[in-house]
Amino acid sequence: MDHLLPVLVSDEIRHALPGLRVHTMVFEGARIGVGHAGLDPLRHRLVRRVDQLCERHGHIADIPTVRALIGLLADLGQDPYANAPSLLRRGQAMTRRDPFPVENDAQDAALLISLYYMVPAFLLDVDQLRPPLVLRPSSDATIGLTPTATTHASSALVLSDEEKILRSVQHEIGRAPVTELTRSFALVLLDPGVDGGLDPERTVQRVDNWISTLTSAELLKATVSP
Repeated sequence: MDHLLPVLVSDEIRHALPGLRVHTMVFEGARIGVGHAGLDPLRHRLVRRVDQLCERHGHIADIPTVRALIGLLADLGQDPYANAPSLLRRGQAMTRRDPFPVENDAQDAALLISLYYMVPAFLLDVDQLRPPLVLRPSSDATIGLTPTATTHASSALVLSDEEKILRSVQHEIGRAPVTELTRSFALVLLDPGVDGGLDPERTVQRVDNWISTLTSAELLKATVSP
């Protein structure tokens, strides 16, 4: 697993947002189901937390981590409202009390972690990755959402490996998906680094607790990009 870590960050992103850090945690031995009983209490907790953040800052887009992502996308030449971060759309759906999407316990946990910290969170099947993993602007005019579907995404903020774009901050890309057959996976958190950023030790403790409870997976290693 060591060859997966740390995730590299391109110079363009470093220049635009020097404080950005990538937290990566690799888990193995997962037993992934659907509808774990522990999800509902976490969802209720998340609703309260996001409501409190909105009361404090006024709007999802004004939460400091989200605002920093919007600024980063603008610096990369994107229209951050025409191509808004998925995190912003998910937070807005929560404030409307839309039903939580249900995929599987690992994917659902990753969404809750993303909303708890208000940062993008990517969940990836380790066996489908071809390191190194790099966070960078897309140089392609289009990117593949799935092996058969594409979208226009020049300069989109993406996570890629040696062969393909895996995830995007703005687009729902389904490469290296974690399914009920997955046994080893990586969770990648993009921390803009505002207000001191995420505390690595406390973040790992919370993520490990949630992930191990919901999937029975064991944390192998955690790193933060330099």
